[in-house]
Amino acid sequence: MIQLRTAVRTLATLDTGPTELMRRLDAIAGDTPGASFATCMYAEWDAELRTCTFVGAGHPPPLVRGHGGTAVPVDLATAGLPLGLGPGRYEPTVLHLTEPTLVLLYSDGLVESRASDIDQGISRLSRALDAGADELADPGHPDALSSLCRRLLADSGPDDGRDDRTLLLAELTPGKN
Repeated sequence: MIQLRTAVRTLATLDTGPTELMRRLDAIAGDTPGASFATCMYAEWDAELRTCTFVGAGHPPPLVRGHGGTAVPVDLATAGLPLGLGPGRYEPTVLHLTEPTLVLLYSDGLVESRASDIDQGISRLSRALDAGADELADPGHPDALSSLCRRLLADSGPDDGRDDRTLLLAELTPGKN
């Protein structure tokens, strides 16, 4: 994972488009001795164009929530194969955002367990994001998103140590860099 994380950071600085970046990352994963496979969700935000582009490699879909709306999974063009399993088909999904929008990226350990289906876990996480966002006392406060992240992790259930539980929450504001 460290090698892939370093590779994606390097590729992103080369102005590689999201789809080509994922193809190159897949090739690196496939050529890494001793590696098995990894899932990945790559997101690229362009505030001026008001677009957020996602490309997935076997990873759960991001959740998006507009102001006052409900959180919904991004309907990805294709989920793509996990990295390192052979040439995958990676298609970009582009969202055009006209208002500030929360975007939640998360690991499967947050939504998947032996006791529940992944779709149930994604629905549960969507509801938790809605409840937490609705209760933010001051959405513009710098600690508001951190507080919401802590709540989402706590609401995801006990950490049994079997899988990672990771999330990244961002508020994308069109027209601002």
